[in-house]
Amino acid sequence: MLRRMALSNTKVSDWQALYKISYNAVCIRDTVSSLPQSVQLFREISQAFSEDLHYISSLISKVVDFELSIAEKHFTIKPNVDPAIDEKKRKMMGLSDFLTDVARKELDNLDSQIPSCSVIYIPLIGFLLSVPRIPSMDENKDFEIEGLDFMFLSEDRLHYRSQRTKELDTMLGDLHCEIRDLETAVMTQLQEKVVEKGPVLYQVMEYSAQLDCLISLALASREFSYCRPTLSTEHSISIRDCRHPLVEMCTGMYVSNPVLSSADEGKMKVITGPNSCGKSVYLKQVGLAVFMALVGSNVPASEAHIGLVDGIYTRMQSRESVSVGLSTFMIDLNQMACAVNNATERSLVLIDEFGKGTNTVDGLSLLASSLRHWLHPGQACPHVFISTNFHSLFQLNLLPESPLLSYQVQRDTESQSVTETLRETETYKHRERHTVTHTQRDTDTLCLSVTLSQRATQRDTETQKHKDIHTERENTHRDTLTHAETYNHRRNSDMGY
Repeated sequence: MLRRMALSNTKVSDWQALYKISYNAVCIRDTVSSLPQSVQLFREISQAFSEDLHYISSLISKVVDFELSIAEKHFTIKPNVDPAIDEKKRKMMGLSDFLTDVARKELDNLDSQIPSCSVIYIPLIGFLLSVPRIPSMDENKDFEIEGLDFMFLSEDRLHYRSQRTKELDTMLGDLHCEIRDLETAVMTQLQEKVVEKGPVLYQVMEYSAQLDCLISLALASREFSYCRPTLSTEHSISIRDCRHPLVEMCTGMYVSNPVLSSADEGKMKVITGPNSCGKSVYLKQVGLAVFMALVGSNVPASEAHIGLVDGIYTRMQSRESVSVGLSTFMIDLNQMACAVNNATERSLVLIDEFGKGTNTVDGLSLLASSLRHWLHPGQACPHVFISTNFHSLFQLNLLPESPLLSYQVQRDTESQSVTETLRETETYKHRERHTVTHTQRDTDTLCLSVTLSQRATQRDTETQKHKDIHTERENTHRDTLTHAETYNHRRNSDMGY
């Protein structure tokens, strides 16, 4: 808006908006001034919202006639602002009666065949004498009248310039254009004065945005029962009954989930489960709760203890774009590379279904290597929450045993209806595994060996089939060539070659 004013390209709506901003800013300042000044934001608003705002609002209110500006769709000033403009507007308002008297006198000087006439004013053209068309003029196609200068034909009326209309042009001039020019000059002066006070308007935008954000967070916290988080310097995140602030408003029943991440409870959570069981929502609610706590907001939970976090790195849903020039998997790799290169022990990493954009072996390998990279430093591992459907990640023991690593399975209970689905979270930690007997372990090993043997036999059978098919194709091709050579030899013998 201020940029358009500096370029003299201001609309009536801009003046309306500027007046509302400055007037409401004065009201905000007066309200905040009566509140405790121990609050830093209140103190800054009281100091930043200076008397320049009252000057801007009062100046615009005295100069701009908003009702007339909206009706005429251009900048119009109020009376008693510029005497020259007021004088010309008075002439414009009395112009109708004056021109009626002039037309009555002009009719006395015209031919008796002309029944009536009128004197009109057209901006940029001036004063003209308008008479109706006469049948004799249509027959001869001659519109000239003695003592008058023909200007143009408009529908059934002829327009001329007489000696009297020329005198009016000299005496009164082009009133409409002169008024517009003078009002434009006043608008330019008003723009310059407003632009001079521009810094206070920028401060109004900054502090009003902060105040609006804090009020919105406070209202949401009170309406949806958010709790005040406890921030600490520890490397831990503990949230009880954590909820997603948006999803809970869209569902009839939302089941809260706990969040535990620390050196004792494990800092890497591998979450798996069937589709649509809430894995992605769980990751997002963890990120939102931590982010809201760090910006000074209450969080959607019953209790929250959150250590300081220096960054939140995510590999969530990737949006393809032709302008980017990258595939979906390449975008995923860039996000993972950013997390691997920059995440520290105080970082929060959220990974949702990484590795689906390529073949299973490559995706599983990239995922496992990234997790092993974060587990390698030990206690310096960042807070990692990952959802995946790669069950081979823990079935094949691709990750090392570590007290920082735990697996969580999210599932839907069948004993409740769909609308009352309760997502349970079962945590299996390497350091708290139940003791497995040697017999069970041997049985699992034997089953795994049998499975691998069956797969190897099946693979050998398929390889042998491919070899047999290839050999058969080569024999068929060889027989075809032999028959072709025999046929050509007989044909040449018959023709005497």
